[in-house]
Amino acid sequence: MASADPLTVPRQVIDEQWSALRSAGWRLLGLTQALQAHAADPGAKVLGVTFDDGRDDFALVPDLLVRHDARATLYVPTAHVGGPGGPVHYAGRVMSWEELAELPQDRVEIGSHSHRHMPTDVLTDRELAVEVATSREALQDRLGRPVWSFCYPNGYAAPRQARIVASAGFRNACVVGRRLSGWADDLFLLPRLQVLPEHGGRQIIALVERGERGWVPRIKEFAHPPWRMVRQGVYRTSGRVLT
Repeated sequence: MASADPLTVPRQVIDEQWSALRSAGWRLLGLTQALQAHAADPGAKVLGVTFDDGRDDFALVPDLLVRHDARATLYVPTAHVGGPGGPVHYAGRVMSWEELAELPQDRVEIGSHSHRHMPTDVLTDRELAVEVATSREALQDRLGRPVWSFCYPNGYAAPRQARIVASAGFRNACVVGRRLSGWADDLFLLPRLQVLPEHGGRQIIALVERGERGWVPRIKEFAHPPWRMVRQGVYRTSGRVLT
């Protein structure tokens, strides 16, 4: 998976990471299936594996899923399906409807990344309701699959957005969070760990067992509410989207 995007993990690194995780006894599942497995057995070593943006380089992933007996959730921004340039500022092309339909259902859960890939916490309740309903309906109608999982674009969300996503028929939703998830977490505000290209075998094990270290996750969590107010003000006065 070659890309100039510093957040894109190359295929060979994914292979190394998943090999290390499987050797350490972890099961790799899509988010909805991982939550079900953990609810059935809270002590199980289960990880939810997610990919954002539905980019076409995901076509290189399904054979790795087979190799490691793994599953994953792919989040798709439906307004950008098949389009060049990707949603908002992302590079690459979003997979087409035909490519999405060809992904193996037993390995890949398709989730919603909203319709236009707009940060959901700057939208009004009505705008957000349209975004999530439009996306879920498009995915289910075009792919013939149930869609249970939602991912907030840019990771921005709060309880207000969570309630709207839940009312649209989703069963879970995730932010970025950059920390380990626990039983106290809202199923519609689930935190995730940020996996990077520099995470080799030992680093990925440390990440999933201890979470992200350092001050960056804590600083971002602290700064989130005031930054949300700034972004809301800019969006509602000028229509400009800040990330």
